[in-house]
Parts: sequence; structure tokens; C-alpha cells
Amino acid sequence: MKRLTAMLALCLAPMLVHAQAFVELSLGQADFGLGAAPGLDVKDSDTSWAISGGYMFNPNVGAEVGYRSLGEASVSGITPGGGSVRATIDFAGVFAGMVGRFPMADRLHFLGRFGLFLWEGKARLVENGVLTESLDDDGTDLYFGVGASYAVSRNADVGFGWTRYDVDGENLDALELKLRFNF
Repeated sequence: MKRLTAMLALCLAPMLVHAQAFVELSLGQADFGLGAAPGLDVKDSDTSWAISGGYMFNPNVGAEVGYRSLGEASVSGITPGGGSVRATIDFAGVFAGMVGRFPMADRLHFLGRFGLFLWEGKARLVENGVLTESLDDDGTDLYFGVGASYAVSRNADVGFGWTRYDVDGENLDALELKLRFNF
């Protein structure tokens, strides 16, 4: 048993030499992809943000977990009787997945990520200023994304990324700036 433990430690040692924990903050714009509708005011993008942490097992492969808010989309208009109607929906949740980080130049890296998004959605319908319907839903779906980062120091990277979240068969896209601290 001691010999097996020693062999396992020798095999894992190169991976652990490059192991690195990180925290990442993201801020940007989420697009719900609703499109325009005649006679209605459609707001299908909002501020998105995320905070995550993770661990790079080697310089190229790691894992991440975090919290993501995709903001709110809304559609509003005037009813035939002259009243107002407004429908909103927002999504947020936790995510966990794999991260790839591949060098392109001296301090420049290409990023890839994919995993599971455990989301909660809230839909509201307000007619003439009164909440008339409310619906909460949740689920687990996939996310994937790409981006690039630049190492401004040994412990900090700045970058940008695009991530697509599949929420109950609908695609929600986030385009964001990222700040990552390496430990």
C-alpha cells in the first residue's frame, strides 16, 4: 500500500506544481434574444455579472464554481382599452464546470469553459400597475463559452468572454469583461 501511495504521489506531483486557485469577477451585458415586436417596447438585454472561484489543476485545465445573474428582460405596451401591461423575466443561478486556458502569446491566453447552470427564473405580469400573475421556475442546463485574457501580473489577468446559457431550451448570451486573481 505504501508503494502504491508513493507511486500515485510521484504521478500527481507534476500536476500539483502548477496547481493554482483563482477568483474571477465578470461584468457585462446579457442578451435574451427576444427581438422586436410591433407596438411593444421590448428590452431584451440587461447587465449581467458573476463571481466565481476555481482551481487550475495544471496550466491548461481547471474547474470553476460560481454565481451568475443574467439580469431581466421585459416587454411592455398599451392594451386596446388604454391600460398598460408589462411582462418581465429574470434569471440567476449557480454554475459548475471545466475551464481551459491555452497560451496564444507571451501573456495572452485563449479561454474555453463548459458546465452545468442551475438556474432560477422569475416571470411577472403587471397590468395597470397591479401584479396579476407570477411564475417561478428552475432547472439545470448547460453553458459554454470562449474568451481571451491577458496576464497583467503573475497574480492578475484581465479579459473578455462570451458565454451561452441554455435555459429551458432558450439561448441567453452574456458578453463580459473579466478580472481574475490567481493565488
